[in-house]
Amino acid sequence: MVSEGKKGCDNYLLHQIFDFSLSAIITVDEQGIITSWNNAAENIFGWSSQEAVGRFNPTVPEGSKDYYLKIIGEPHKNMQFTAQRKDGAKVEALLSTAPLTEDAGNIVGAVGVLNELTGRGEDQKKLEEYELFLEAIMDDSPFAMWVSDKKGVIQKTNKSLRKILNLSDDQIIGKYNVLTDLNLKQPGIQSKVEDVFKKLKPARFTIFWEADRAGAEFIGGRDLWIDASLIAVKDELGELKNVVCQWADITKQKKAVDHYQSLLESLVDPLVISDLDGTILYANEATVELLGKPKESIEGTSISDADFLTNKSKAVILANISKYKLTGEDVKSYDIEIVSASGEIRIYEISSNDLIEGGEHTGWIVSLRDVTNREKIRG
Repeated sequence: MVSEGKKGCDNYLLHQIFDFSLSAIITVDEQGIITSWNNAAENIFGWSSQEAVGRFNPTVPEGSKDYYLKIIGEPHKNMQFTAQRKDGAKVEALLSTAPLTEDAGNIVGAVGVLNELTGRGEDQKKLEEYELFLEAIMDDSPFAMWVSDKKGVIQKTNKSLRKILNLSDDQIIGKYNVLTDLNLKQPGIQSKVEDVFKKLKPARFTIFWEADRAGAEFIGGRDLWIDASLIAVKDELGELKNVVCQWADITKQKKAVDHYQSLLESLVDPLVISDLDGTILYANEATVELLGKPKESIEGTSISDADFLTNKSKAVILANISKYKLTGEDVKSYDIEIVSASGEIRIYEISSNDLIEGGEHTGWIVSLRDVTNREKIRG
């Protein structure tokens, strides 16, 4: 025998479920008259509980009443059912029913649980349209792109990727694995890739990608300089779902830079490139020889910290930089004193040209010509 306290507790829980359920819960008697109507039913169909209770189920469209009365008392699970709202609009729903019985076991009505499908269908359609839109953007992107699963296996590619690799989807999808590509196991690169897959952090790096090291399907393919960006895509639980990668093929630019750099290295005269604050970004081999310092100790040095310049020369250079920043006036040529590798102070004539990147002035390309003997003659 069930205690009254237990019954009261059960009734309370049932009322909580009934009132706060997101599904419409409706009970009817044997004639189809509404006996209870929860908040979700009101939200979905538009009739309040006061309007619905005591009348024939208003959600049943004309022409379906006989069928509706027939199924009262029969158990059904997720049966698709066309219902109607108060405003007359039709609603596609999944209907699950169960008979209601009295203590003697006689059927006295039914309970129905309805979950709206119409909105879900529209949401699903919108989601599918959005996914098609994203796929179209990806496929038409000028950048090579691929999408992998959480294990690194490629699931999707775009036209640009297939073009630069000269491979079809059949040769890439399901076969190329990012995590087994030997190119991506290089020091400094592997940790970034692992951070994407394990820590869901974005990554960007430049790499020389050798086709023969990527996998058997790429043997004999093109070797590329790639600027790669990887982004982790999370699922609804915040776990890794996919990784999206964008490749920018910078092979031509890299070759051009290498060619330009080789020309700079072959110059007889010293040459440096600095930013607008006077920090040396690049020094050619002639500069390294003049100063007798390792290339890496020259590059990154600011004018104020340069021990190969006399204090007088530092002051002149910094004054000219300040003048440019304040007035826009750029002094293109003047003399400075440089302490050579032997410790001798020699006079060099500076000739500078603007360094333009992306249409903006970002620094100076400075060539140096030894005019020590000329100045001695003048003196």
